[in-house]
Amino acid sequence: LYVDASSGAPSGPEVCTELPKKKAGTVRLVLVSDTHERHAGLVLPACDAVLHCGDILACSRMATQRHAEAVLKDFGDWLRTADTGKCARFVIAGNHDFWIEELGKERVQELLGEEVQYLEFTSGSFEVSDGAGAKLVSVFGAPISAGKSMNRAFQHPQALEQLESTHLECCDIALTHGPLSSLVKRKAQPAIGQMLARLRPSLHVYGHIHGMYGRISRISEQLQGLSINASIMFSHGKLRGQRPENPPIVFDIMLPEKSENSV
Repeated sequence: LYVDASSGAPSGPEVCTELPKKKAGTVRLVLVSDTHERHAGLVLPACDAVLHCGDILACSRMATQRHAEAVLKDFGDWLRTADTGKCARFVIAGNHDFWIEELGKERVQELLGEEVQYLEFTSGSFEVSDGAGAKLVSVFGAPISAGKSMNRAFQHPQALEQLESTHLECCDIALTHGPLSSLVKRKAQPAIGQMLARLRPSLHVYGHIHGMYGRISRISEQLQGLSINASIMFSHGKLRGQRPENPPIVFDIMLPEKSENSV
């Protein structure tokens, strides 16, 4: 699935058998979310950065720590060996990622390994070079979401306190697990919209709600940034369940030349 937002107004998403050449000055992103331990079959194309918006694990607290650690190691290996070229890789957790929350940031980063940046109410950056020089792109990640399932990682008041205590003033790209509350009420956390109003990103990527895959909207009437759902799971109903049938989204965006959104 391909989205061209290089002119500001997004074109797509559209299914492409062959990706167009990246335009000068644009940043090419590959967006993925909600892989639920079924990442191995996904094909990631060449890009400047891969962004994963959580739910790496499948059954949260029902699994053993040993199983979760093995999955996280395999997930990191998959990201590193994907045919994406020289790119950055950013990952956040989701509500199914109970063991990520239990293990803590340092252990999770260790399991994911080198060249994969785990963000938990933290930010990172990557550099994109073109004919005009290098551009530094900042990424903030927060594993926040809402819901009433048994999988409740990062859905407690302490997680909201962590989000509210973040002192970052702006960023180019924001990752959350859950959507904006303006899009859906039942599984949304109002604090996400408040955070985005403060950080003013050009792009917000989320997952959590599988049925909203590929949906693009403005972050708000006041902000020009875009918000998109990257969940790869497709629902076949209660009997057949969820299957990883939605392809990763390739998203081309032109970031401001002299943006306030810098590290």
